Amino acid sequence: MWQMVTRCKLSALKYYNFVVQQYPQETSQQILSTSLMYLNALINQYIPPEMVEECKEKMFDILMTVLQKNMGDDALMTPVVDNMFSFTTSKDQVNLSLSWVDKKYIHTAAEPDKKIHDLQENNLRSICKTVFKSPHLTNEEKMQLLEKVIGDDKSDIAKNVRIQCEASIPDPAVKEQVWKDITDPNSEISIKERQSKMMGFFAWSQFDICKPYADKYYEELKDFDKKHSNKYVEAFMHNMRPTMEILDSHIVKLVAIKGNVPDTSSAYKKQLEENIELLIRCKTLREMAVQD
Repeated sequence: MWQMVTRCKLSALKYYNFVVQQYPQETSQQILSTSLMYLNALINQYIPPEMVEECKEKMFDILMTVLQKNMGDDALMTPVVDNMFSFTTSKDQVNLSLSWVDKKYIHTAAEPDKKIHDLQENNLRSICKTVFKSPHLTNEEKMQLLEKVIGDDKSDIAKNVRIQCEASIPDPAVKEQVWKDITDPNSEISIKERQSKMMGFFAWSQFDICKPYADKYYEELKDFDKKHSNKYVEAFMHNMRPTMEILDSHIVKLVAIKGNVPDTSSAYKKQLEENIELLIRCKTLREMAVQD
């Protein structure tokens, strides 16, 4: 079914509704994990923007039901837990996640002392990265959470989590500095750290702040390959692709950029072509979902 979606043969909304109905009955660890991976991509790219928060919030509640149903079966619960935090949306869900961080285990809002599943360090970091994009907490509350989760950890993992979280702060000045950091060809910041900044840059709740960077993205692509390595070009194209709003003018710009790339830069031309195809697919599938 996923292949049908990516070929624009099946509406993203129909796929979403199918997963919502079938997921609670699924008993395969691989299908549980793969379905969430696909569903996260589908909601962020193929579902109409006005439906994103509703779809995420509903899926979070379904995953809670699945966890309660499979208590004690770690083989089934682990892939759900590892992938569920990106669906955290509502204020109640954010507050519930904060309680999980404090207790270091998942529980329901009604029974906070009843452990459903233990949380590992990677789970706590995932909660932190997701909650930092939420509009339901102040910056001060977010920084307190970051210190609680990361603390004095000096590892590369902790460092990159901190970088990603700080890039998620809904402040125009923060976004402007992050953009400079990831586009400056003379930047002394490591590629890994710049990729962490990319991962934290966009958030649905920060649409107005992030919107101006769509035009800046296409402006950068005019000669991005001349200033950065092929590996970094690929990372920038993928992570900074402005899919929250896709206009016909955006696709036209990208086609024009590709047309100006010389044949000697075949790798870059191919990357641009793939980018164009993905934007067209996103736009087409969103329009199909609206018609449903």
